Amino acid sequence: MIAIALIGVLAGLGLTAYNGQADDKELRTAAVKVEALASRARTLAFLKQQPHRLRLLSPREVVIEKPSENSDTKGFVSIEKYTANVDIDIRRWGANDSAWLRPTASTSTEPITWDFSPTGLCEPISIRLSERQNWIVLHMDPLSARVQEEESYIAR
Repeated sequence: MIAIALIGVLAGLGLTAYNGQADDKELRTAAVKVEALASRARTLAFLKQQPHRLRLLSPREVVIEKPSENSDTKGFVSIEKYTANVDIDIRRWGANDSAWLRPTASTSTEPITWDFSPTGLCEPISIRLSERQNWIVLHMDPLSARVQEEESYIAR
């Protein structure tokens, strides 16, 4: 009985550690992909000399958008989409630490975007990727649209 109980405890600890590693992998994968999308949007804005943006469609979907070339369609059109396995939030520069923006049904008329100008500059923002109690926060550089600083919490 003691041996069976000990095996159960060890298996439980191993499963907990594995879940933390799985979350860490999902968060890191999403962080790399979101940073790559931001860099691509910035590069396209500079090369095409027209504004581009990242837009959060849902808590787990982000797209690169460019201005519509069709005169009948005003606004932006999607050119690349990424669906993450984690939640994605944005915090604007100068906002409170708890002022994270996440798209919901009520924000469908007011899109949550990160704009890239043709000069190559963008707003300095923070991006939070989260799954359960685990998270990574990416503080983005306005000159390069790359991660300037990173914070994370992964439960083990």
